[in-house]
Amino acid sequence: MIVVNDILTTDIDFNDTYVAIGNFDGVHYGHKKLINETVRAARENGKQAVVFTFANHPMEILFPEKKFDYINTNEEKLYLLESLGVDVVVMQEVDKNFLEYTPLEFVRILKNKLKVKEIFIGFNFSFWQRWSR
Repeated sequence: MIVVNDILTTDIDFNDTYVAIGNFDGVHYGHKKLINETVRAARENGKQAVVFTFANHPMEILFPEKKFDYINTNEEKLYLLESLGVDVVVMQEVDKNFLEYTPLEFVRILKNKLKVKEIFIGFNFSFWQRWSR
């Protein structure tokens, strides 16, 4: 499994990826279901299954006064994602600059860098800007 630490600077050449996006702070049943759907679709189409997640929770940047507990460490998260058959994990470090991207800009980054064919998100997914207002 390939791990990318910064989507903005990676020079890996991707082609038609299937991407699950989420914080995945604990890779629980709901997360596994979403990731399994992503892996299945990628395999059926002969493409790479990618998980785009975060090294730190975006809410830590937006609300630095709060303490956030993680169910899994990043190392545990990577182990679990690999065991689910994920080909690539983007473990993006979040800072204030990253959070300034609009949803459209973020999707363009995914399109340009990962050559996304299909995106998989959970029912409660939202772009961080909703929380920053």
